[in-house]
Amino acid sequence: IAEPSGLDQVVYTARGVIDYKVVSTGVASHSAQPENGVNAIDNLMKFYNAVGPLMAKYTKTDPVLGGLLHNVDLISGGEQVNSIPAHAELMANMRTIPAYPNQILYDELEALIDRLNQEPGVQLELSYSYPEEAIPGDPQAPLVQLAKQISDDICQHETQIVGSGGANDGAEFLRAKADFTSIEIGPGSDTSHQVDEYIELDDYLQAITFYETLVPAFFAQIGQSSKRQ
Repeated sequence: IAEPSGLDQVVYTARGVIDYKVVSTGVASHSAQPENGVNAIDNLMKFYNAVGPLMAKYTKTDPVLGGLLHNVDLISGGEQVNSIPAHAELMANMRTIPAYPNQILYDELEALIDRLNQEPGVQLELSYSYPEEAIPGDPQAPLVQLAKQISDDICQHETQIVGSGGANDGAEFLRAKADFTSIEIGPGSDTSHQVDEYIELDDYLQAITFYETLVPAFFAQIGQSSKRQ
């Protein structure tokens, strides 16, 4: 996976991600007659106040990746200052670790939504967008070591074998349920998602040489392994 780890790092394990949205539907009314409405913001806050402690109970940590992360990053709602809001929503981002498969967290979120929806007037809806599982890995795997060796030689530096706090597209291949190694190594700087995100031209050109060297070396490695078997 050619995402921007920097050519001085081979990523062999990575966090997964769950982005989710909770939509609260209420009933609009004049703010002078709140009894005629249902406040969607109030009901959304019931979820907000409950989900943090719920996720905090997952205390296992990965020796490389750390612990589970959960952040509510977007909240919006209401139409105008003198009316009871009929709509509110939030979006949250979770960074998962191999110890907690995503299904465990889906079950927790969905159970919380179901419980809150039993309360009078509460109508919450949960949805996910592009979730990915955490990627386990072995730092001694042949592909990891091969990528490190080639990067060391081409870039003339000591390539580190690391884990990534962010998700990467290697998680898509986990869906195959097959036994293979996934790595991430690509040109880039420590400016991801910043206004001035950039790649040094020399790193870009070195990356081309790295990939052109890695691909045939990888197939040669597979061929040698097959002969031994």
